[in-house]
Amino acid sequence: MRWTDTLRVLAAAALLCALAAPARAADPPVDQVKGPDPALEQIVAEANQEREDAIRERERRVAEGEARLAALRDEVTALIAKNEALRTELAQRAEAVGQAENERLGKLIKVYEAMEPEEAAAILDGMAEPVALKVFGGMKERAAAGIMGLMPKAKAARLGEHLAHPR
Repeated sequence: MRWTDTLRVLAAAALLCALAAPARAADPPVDQVKGPDPALEQIVAEANQEREDAIRERERRVAEGEARLAALRDEVTALIAKNEALRTELAQRAEAVGQAENERLGKLIKVYEAMEPEEAAAILDGMAEPVALKVFGGMKERAAAGIMGLMPKAKAARLGEHLAHPR
């Protein structure tokens, strides 16, 4: 079969289909076409209103969240500033306490240096080792040597070891 024969067969089949199909109403003239369906317009308007309401609600929630975030940011900033102020105050107090402790220790050292070595050795022998170490650490070498020489040898050795290798 040639292509022209195929074309004729197809044309005949199309003509038969058109004749066999039920007749359809002709499109109405342009002047008789009705406007948009009011029910459809109502549905579209309601959907648009719902969408706008949802957008406004989302915008309201975002604005509330931003306000809460700003309040939290301000609160954190205030807490950081308060923390820094407390840290500064604590450092100043620690320095003052350290300075007062050093002054008291300095006076105590002078007292033991002014004592007779035998008396100072007896008192320092009964003293807690950390305090005795501080006292010996601040003394002049000659006074410390005279006092340590009169202390029990085991304690003098421990104190000397700690003075040589502080931890």
